[in-house]
Amino acid sequence: MKNTLFSVLLVAVFFGMVACDEKNAPTMGPGKETNSGSTAVYDTVQIPASVVLPEGAITVTEARQICSQLASGTNSTEYYYVHGWVKKLHSANTDAITGNYHNAQFYIAQTRKVDANGIESYDEDDFYAYRVKGLNNGDITDVNGVQIGDYVVLYCKLTNYQGTYETPMNSGSYIYSSTNESLTGNDDSQPNVDDATVATIAEVLAAGADLSVGKYSDEYFKVTAYLTSVSTSSDKVAQYGNINITLKDETGTIDSYYTKNVDNTNFTSADQVPALNSKIVVIGRVYRYNEATLELKDGYISEVLEVGDGEQKGEIEASLSCIFSQKAMPEGWSLVVSNEVKNASADDFYSDNSLKLTALNKGVESPVFEAVDAVNVSFNISKLNAKQLKDATDGTFEAIGYNATGNEVAKGQVSVNATGIFNISLEGQGIVKVRLVMTQFPYNGTYQCNAALKEVGISWNN
Repeated sequence: MKNTLFSVLLVAVFFGMVACDEKNAPTMGPGKETNSGSTAVYDTVQIPASVVLPEGAITVTEARQICSQLASGTNSTEYYYVHGWVKKLHSANTDAITGNYHNAQFYIAQTRKVDANGIESYDEDDFYAYRVKGLNNGDITDVNGVQIGDYVVLYCKLTNYQGTYETPMNSGSYIYSSTNESLTGNDDSQPNVDDATVATIAEVLAAGADLSVGKYSDEYFKVTAYLTSVSTSSDKVAQYGNINITLKDETGTIDSYYTKNVDNTNFTSADQVPALNSKIVVIGRVYRYNEATLELKDGYISEVLEVGDGEQKGEIEASLSCIFSQKAMPEGWSLVVSNEVKNASADDFYSDNSLKLTALNKGVESPVFEAVDAVNVSFNISKLNAKQLKDATDGTFEAIGYNATGNEVAKGQVSVNATGIFNISLEGQGIVKVRLVMTQFPYNGTYQCNAALKEVGISWNN
């Protein structure tokens, strides 16, 4: 799409004759009177000349109009360039940038106005930029990269999320242009996908061994492996346009997140997802999710070499993943409170998209899966919220495995006094679901704490 650079000047025009003592009087807000009795005049700030505004870009008002025509929970089928002023940062913005995601959360408005005293005003109607990446779809690493008063152009799909007009999660949304010189992202020296290095999974893991958390490899890798699991539910494939999958070859196993379809196009139907056990070629970069986990990310399926039979087989690892986002319990998972399954509430989540564990025997229960005799339960505690309690002891998390009749057949515990990734192995006949709960309060060295449960994973071999 052709880019057009708009060159405009910021013009401040003041109407009427205002005496010097009245001009310098403090204003009371947009359209309100000053304490001297005169009315504050707010003048619209023009689009900055440094912004690159593509042809066909739409305003916040136009984006909201499109969103209003979408059914709740559905996304637009096409991407748009949406431009406007950053009017507010979401409370989770800093956590999103400095945590594992390196993306931003903020609101943009179509109009920005200022009065003679520099008091600013923005439109009440806005558009929510939810978890958008930086320039060239790269990581945002500087908390000052998005600030109130910036002018940005978003490249994104649109969604109506329960009445909030915003960018969809995991849809490849990023900041196309911005007036903020602190905004980070991939520069022109980013690796070329056409130069992808052919590698086994073991070689990919070795190449990412020295990556720090939140960083990508400097090159793309081309991996040929078998597709052993898909953790994206079929009804979400078209919504996200990408899938999270597990790959396995003779050298090892690796997850590939936000994987697009052949030729780097969006999936539009679950029918397009290759069957399990298909031999496929995936191109992507290695990404360090946390200290313990490397993955392929933001890649695509280059080729399907063999179509699989779609069935889990012996020695093929399968998995379930529970990742908290947008204050919603992932599909198929249940909130557990005092060992009673209840519906999730918005109050049960931290602003950084973690399940808030504030009571004993509170946690999650997995969907039912095919019966196995051993599973590994991993979970990520992203935050400890210090709260002093009486008779404090070391914190403990407990995982319980149940069979098809609801009987407990396996149990394991781990004591946690820090944040990070923890694992519990369960062995028992016919495990079909797992429950993970907090049975005591974690200890951070000084206080007993509530905990933020970021993610739960269950894996097994058939």
